[in-house]
Amino acid sequence: MEKEKIIEKLESMWKDPKKKGFVKHLIYSYIPINQKANKFVDLSEGTRCSISGEKIINAFKMAKLLIENTDIFEIAKSHLAGIESESRKNAINIHKEYKIAVGGQKTNTFIAEESLYALNAFVTNKLLHGDKDINFIINKVRSGIGYSSNNELKKKMFKANPNIKDMTRDEINNNIDTIVENTKNNEPKSMYDIPDDVFSNL
Repeated sequence: MEKEKIIEKLESMWKDPKKKGFVKHLIYSYIPINQKANKFVDLSEGTRCSISGEKIINAFKMAKLLIENTDIFEIAKSHLAGIESESRKNAINIHKEYKIAVGGQKTNTFIAEESLYALNAFVTNKLLHGDKDINFIINKVRSGIGYSSNNELKKKMFKANPNIKDMTRDEINNNIDTIVENTKNNEPKSMYDIPDDVFSNL
């Protein structure tokens, strides 16, 4: 599926109240892509992309299929000669049938590499247009508290800040930076090793 079509599907899912939560989960699991996405994943036969529905295989299996069914030298020679080759046809067919799979963090989903880039473009576009929900999610990820649900976040905050239950709304707002910092410090540090410049390209 083309990138533009995948973005259109994400837009449709985002507008659907029943599917919006799943898109949020995907954002938490795969964004930023250079921190969370992993191409070297184990997945069962017949796995499909959670966004596009296309068949996906891991990078090792894709390489094996290409090595077994194509000849890189034949492709190069036929390209220079301006003619079609059986190896090139095989390579095109393999890429049509399968996409490289990508895994994320804290998720049992797998998506195609093309879907990963489409998801990143979708988030970037939403940020540029001031989407409040996307902005909220990215801010949570940047502050290192990108949990899969608000309930999980609340539990972590109450555990790290026991006095929160006795605070007024104004007191919470005035001390939000301290509350967030306490929550981060109560978790393994490696979860929050996300430099600010990771989001410079979003």
